[in-house]
Amino acid sequence: MVCIRGIFDAGVKWLLGAGLVLALAGNVSANIRVEPRLEDPVSGILILIAVNFSTDLLLITAAVYAAFALKKRGLGDISNDPWVFVGTVVLAAALVAAAGGVIDFAFLYENVDDHYLLRDFSIGIVLVAATLIFVTIAAFLHAIVGIRSIISLAAAAVIAPMSPFGWWAMSLLVHSPFPGVGAVVILVASSLAIILLFVLSRLHVRVFSGAFDKAYEGGEP
Repeated sequence: MVCIRGIFDAGVKWLLGAGLVLALAGNVSANIRVEPRLEDPVSGILILIAVNFSTDLLLITAAVYAAFALKKRGLGDISNDPWVFVGTVVLAAALVAAAGGVIDFAFLYENVDDHYLLRDFSIGIVLVAATLIFVTIAAFLHAIVGIRSIISLAAAAVIAPMSPFGWWAMSLLVHSPFPGVGAVVILVASSLAIILLFVLSRLHVRVFSGAFDKAYEGGEP
């Protein structure tokens, strides 16, 4: 438990630090972009993973919280330790971001003059990429967090359709005349994700302590 909590604390510090650096970079450079042109596949995928992680963490945590609030212990074979549970959610989000970085690079970028730029989106590309993201979300929620298959699929079905909107927003931010706006988005998403993770841990404690059961004993609201 101490190890998991240490990893979680380190992750929180990393998110805050990364967001601060990005925000400051936006103030220094007039050409800052959420995703600058990608120079090569390896660094490009790493950039995409870093950019996607905060949003993925926020969306996945929100989906898990909603499902947990509805299903309680029926959520699946989840850990009865709140820090381990939260740690698995963070790990699942990190793996989704990693898979998403590869998917984004493979389907959304094209080689132009020895570097990589966002391509023009088509229905076919969007459908294939969103389907792969749907599969990865469902798989990691089930395998890492322990959420039941049907609930994992439902959560993925809610999150995955948001990806095309994210890609559209990303293309706008890349060409935005306002420096640092992308960094602000990342910082806000990171902050909200951290807050929601804490709320999720409190919900876990209430569920596994029986607080919900006691609240409804004797027909109490």
